[in-house]
Amino acid sequence: MLKVFFVEDETKIREEFKQKIEWEKHGLCVVGEAGDGEIAYPLIKDTKPDILITDLMMPYMNGLELSGLVKKDLPDIKIIMLSDYAQFFYAKSALRIGVSNYLMKPVNTSELLDTVLDIKTEILKKHEQKWYLEFCGKECEERVKMERHQFFEDLISGKYSVPEMIARGMRFDVNLAANAYNMILFEFWDKEQECTVQTEDVEQKLYNMFKGNEWLVYFDRGIEGKAVLMKGRNERELKREVVRFTKELTRVFQNIGNLRYFAGVGKTITRLCDIPECYFQANRAFNGRFFNEESQVIFSSKTKNIRAGNDAEISLQEIDMEILNKKRIEDFLKSGSRKEVEAVVDEFWRQVDTGNMDSVLFRQYILMDGNFTAIRFLEKNGGNKEHAIQFITIMKEIAFVAISRELTKAYMRKVLILCLKARDEISISRYNELVGMGKDYILKHYNEESISLNMVAAQVNVTPNHFSSVFRQKEGLTFVEYLIKIRLDKAKEMLRCTGLNTTEIGKSLGYRDGQYFCYQFKKSFGCTPGEYRMRGVSPSKKCI
Repeated sequence: MLKVFFVEDETKIREEFKQKIEWEKHGLCVVGEAGDGEIAYPLIKDTKPDILITDLMMPYMNGLELSGLVKKDLPDIKIIMLSDYAQFFYAKSALRIGVSNYLMKPVNTSELLDTVLDIKTEILKKHEQKWYLEFCGKECEERVKMERHQFFEDLISGKYSVPEMIARGMRFDVNLAANAYNMILFEFWDKEQECTVQTEDVEQKLYNMFKGNEWLVYFDRGIEGKAVLMKGRNERELKREVVRFTKELTRVFQNIGNLRYFAGVGKTITRLCDIPECYFQANRAFNGRFFNEESQVIFSSKTKNIRAGNDAEISLQEIDMEILNKKRIEDFLKSGSRKEVEAVVDEFWRQVDTGNMDSVLFRQYILMDGNFTAIRFLEKNGGNKEHAIQFITIMKEIAFVAISRELTKAYMRKVLILCLKARDEISISRYNELVGMGKDYILKHYNEESISLNMVAAQVNVTPNHFSSVFRQKEGLTFVEYLIKIRLDKAKEMLRCTGLNTTEIGKSLGYRDGQYFCYQFKKSFGCTPGEYRMRGVSPSKKCI
C-alpha cells in the first residue's frame, strides 16, 4: 500500500477526507496527520509517506515552507497542495518547489480521490520502471561478466589472430592496441580463514584504481583471482608503470587489516600475439603463493632457471625445511588448477634443488612424502578409499622413476594432476548438491518478485559470487537466465491450461511489469503470449 499524510489546520476537513474516502480499498493508507507544518515535519520524516496532502495557509509553518523542507529529505514524494488562493504567484511557487498538483478549495472527496489515484498510478509506474531497470541490469551484468571472463580465457589461449582479438576487445569497450604489454595476476585472502575475500572496501579501492584508466584492463576471474593487462606507449615507460602500479596495489592491501595478498608479474612484451607467453610468466610467478607465506609481489624476471645435476649425497644443512612444509602443497591442492601444475613443480624444484635433488634417496623421499600428502589431503576433503588406492598403486613406480631427475619431476606432476582430478570430482559432487539445493529453492520461490541471486546464495550458505560461478559452470546458464527459463516454461503451461490473461500470468510468475513479461516471452519463443495461446496445439516453428 502507498502511504498518505494529511496536513490541514481545519480539523473538520481532515476528518471528512479520512472518513469519507475508503483509502484501503484503493490500496492506500493514512499514516499520519497534523494541524500545521511545524508539527507535521518531524512526523513526515519519521513515516516517510509516498503522498503528502497539505493546505497552503497554516500557522507556524505554511504549506510552501513545509513542502520545500520535505522535498529536500524525500525527493520522490508527491505533494498535493490545497489552497483558497487562485493567484498565479502561489501556484508558480508550488511548481518551483516540486508540488505535483495544486487544487482550489473547496475540494470534494471525489476530486481529491481522483487526483490521488492518478498520482498512485504514476508512482507505481515509476516503481515498475525502476524494478525493470534493476532486473535487466542484473541480467545484463551477469551475462557481461561471463562473456568478459571468456574473453580473458581466449586472450591468453593464443587461438585467435590479432585482428580477431582487437575486434573482440571492442565489444567490451577495451582497446587492445598498444606498443607494450604486461600482465599482473593477484589475489587476497582473509588471514584467519585462509579463504579469498570480497570486501566492499577492497573492491571499491580496486575500482577507483582502474576507473577511467584506458591503460589498465581489469578482469575478475572468480575463484582463480584477478588479472590486470597493462598497456604502455613503449617498454621503458611500461616497466616504470608496472613498478608504480604494484606499489599502489600493495598499499591498498596493506591499508586494510588482516589481509594476505600475493601478486605475480609477467614479462614486458611488445606484441599482442605474445600475450599467452606473458600470462605464462605471470602465472609462474603467481604460483609462488603456494610456497611463500608472506604477502608479496613476485616479478617473473626474478625467478631463476632450473639447473641440472648428477647423483650426490644429501646435505641436511642445505635443506630449507620450510620449503618442505606440507601445508604449502596442500594450499596448492586447495585452489590450484591442472594448468598450473608444471609451473608449481618447477618452482618447488627450484627452491629445493640446492644439490640434494641430485640424490636418488632424497628424490625417493620427496615422492613418497608427496603421495602421502595427497592421500591425507583427499581424506580431509571427503575422498574415499578408491582415491587412496590410486596413489598406493603408483607408489610402486617410485623406485624406478627416482633414478632420473626428469622422471622424478614427471612423477611429481602426475601425483598433483591425479590429486587435483580427484579433488575436482569431490567438488563436483558437492557442487551438484549445492546447485541442487539452489534449484530447489528457485523452483519453490520463482514466482516471488523479490527473489534474487543474493537470496538464493544465502539459502545455501555461500557468497553470491561463488554460487553464481558454480551455478553457471554446472547448468551452462546464469542464475537470471535459469530463473527466466523456469518462469517462461510455467507461463506456457498457464497459457494453455488456464483462462488467466497475460497480465495476471505475468504477476503470478513474479513479473511486476506485464510489458516486460511479454518482452521476455517473445524474445525466448518468437511470439507474444497471446499469439502462443491462439495457436493452440499447433504453434508455428518460431513459437514452440
